[in-house]
Amino acid sequence: MIIQGKVGFVTGGAQGIGRAICEALLQKGAKVIIADIDAAKGKLTASELATEYADNITFIECDVTNQESVEDALGKAKDTYGRLDIIGNNAGAMMENDPIGTINLNLCGVMRVAAVAMGYMRADKGGSSGVIVNTASYAGLMPFATCPAYCASKYGVVGFTRSFALSQDYDLHKVRMVCLCPGMVDTSLLSHLSEEGEKDGFILSYEEVKDVVNKPLKPSAVADVFIDLVEDESKNGAAMLITLEGPPRDIEFPCIVFGFFSQVKHSTRQRFTGTYPCLTVLRKSSLRKGTVLCIRFGSIGNYLQDTEVHDTMIIQDKVAFVTGGAQGIGRAICEALLKKGAKVIIADINVTEGKSTASEFATEYADNVTFIECDVTNQESVEDAFRKANDKYGRVDIIGNNAGALMENDPIGTINLNLCGEMRVAAVAMRYMRADKGGGGGIIINMASYCGIMPYFACPSYCASKYGIVGFTRSIAMSPDFDVHKVRMNCLCPDTVDTALVRRVSKEGEKKGFIFHYDHVKDAANQPMLKPPAVADVFIDLVEDESKNGAAVLIPRKGPPRDIEFPVYQ
Repeated sequence: MIIQGKVGFVTGGAQGIGRAICEALLQKGAKVIIADIDAAKGKLTASELATEYADNITFIECDVTNQESVEDALGKAKDTYGRLDIIGNNAGAMMENDPIGTINLNLCGVMRVAAVAMGYMRADKGGSSGVIVNTASYAGLMPFATCPAYCASKYGVVGFTRSFALSQDYDLHKVRMVCLCPGMVDTSLLSHLSEEGEKDGFILSYEEVKDVVNKPLKPSAVADVFIDLVEDESKNGAAMLITLEGPPRDIEFPCIVFGFFSQVKHSTRQRFTGTYPCLTVLRKSSLRKGTVLCIRFGSIGNYLQDTEVHDTMIIQDKVAFVTGGAQGIGRAICEALLKKGAKVIIADINVTEGKSTASEFATEYADNVTFIECDVTNQESVEDAFRKANDKYGRVDIIGNNAGALMENDPIGTINLNLCGEMRVAAVAMRYMRADKGGGGGIIINMASYCGIMPYFACPSYCASKYGIVGFTRSIAMSPDFDVHKVRMNCLCPDTVDTALVRRVSKEGEKKGFIFHYDHVKDAANQPMLKPPAVADVFIDLVEDESKNGAAVLIPRKGPPRDIEFPVYQ
């Protein structure tokens, strides 16, 4: 792509990486809109750059957490320069004291800007095509105990980028999407990685990062890679790792294909340049009571089997809280726990289904099962549900964090339900479960998906939410105070399961906007699926095996479940 004469729109453009990107685009002859929530800094930066670039630079106020603000800003940009070609989707922050706000800014902000920008850029809608470059992070590839919400947001950005790039109508819209995954960069965000930042709640543990914060990248180094990605039109779906340890490089993601998804040729999609080498295990080392598998890229390797003798959690008389427990996977988990002698709270937004399921189970399990209404998208509802659960049984030991939906017609709602919902539940549950706060320890099992480890063009928002869950789970499990709170966290990544959610993968579901491109997946959609009890069985195994912490368990349609072995990106 020739940048000369193109129009760039850069969120978070007033300072740091965003400012460096703006300056790099201007040096290449682009017209640039600095889009930022900070009007004072935005106007100052525009004024400073205008001394050299005159009318090629404009500031427009933009709050990426607000849909109306995003629409207004991009509309003004189009009115100013007549076109949009390059999006620097860069606005973000690190604020572990506001996990939901972190997701809304870092992940949902990226998705809002991308969606509105597409309306102006699509070649089949009168646009001139172009490229959207999302700023992810090294923390979108590797878990960090010090910033689990930030990791969840950046994992989500990676998943969204890779899924969008697989779009089956790329040849119509001609808009590429790629992302940047830099290590620590010398920006104002870096100041949060400090003892003061820990006190203010921006991070959870300065101890984890203190040895590396003095080796940051310069913003200009990230901007250089941004320019390379814009100019190289062969790049679509790429995630670029940027560190001080060597030149920038495409991240090579492992390919895990089975069952339903083996019918969909992710890696051969025209113009999708993501790579999927096979893996070889090098060594295994402990992480808390879980495992980290360090691997290199190369030939196919066998998954390691952990043959150590483990402690077993006795489920009998434990108290479990299962969201989305009225039907599908949630119902199967509730039933499996009841069979093991647990007391179970069916927590669901659907009161009719919830009461009906509880009534059915009560014929055999009597007072061991209770229904409590719970809307995981609402903080007050989650807190109220846990208060009632604790009042009923006096404790909470097991969380089945299962509520979720597939609804590509509501991308932000998808994130709020699937990802933020699980984060809300986990945060409130920890108050009751922490051993150092009077709880009995226990386990939280989050429901991720195969779509949390591989991109899928039919549901990019759903993939973003599930990628985020994987990142959040792995980060929380690394908590340096595990031995104090004694709450494990794991996640399940099943193939397609025969539930109401998966039945949305249909022609009717496409018409309603639940999914995209049904014609490209209809053959796969008609393949046999997992049954909910198969997922519930793995749930029980994870609960009982106290060696598991930070595990993401793949549940294929054929073959045994297995721990996913994630690459370690140095």
